[in-house]
Amino acid sequence: MAQTELDKARTRQEVTAHQIEQVRARIADNWMHKCHELRTSSLFGVCAPLANC
Repeated sequence: MAQTELDKARTRQEVTAHQIEQVRARIADNWMHKCHELRTSSLFGVCAPLANC
């Protein structure tokens, strides 16, 4: 019984870690997209120091 609870808890941790990774990737994608928009605009000088894009 205790082993099952441990397995459930471990699975929840793995799911949470996966969700966090997905959100992190989405934020990075959004940032790169915004950065690209800035790069093509007059604000490129502001964007360039903030990220490698």
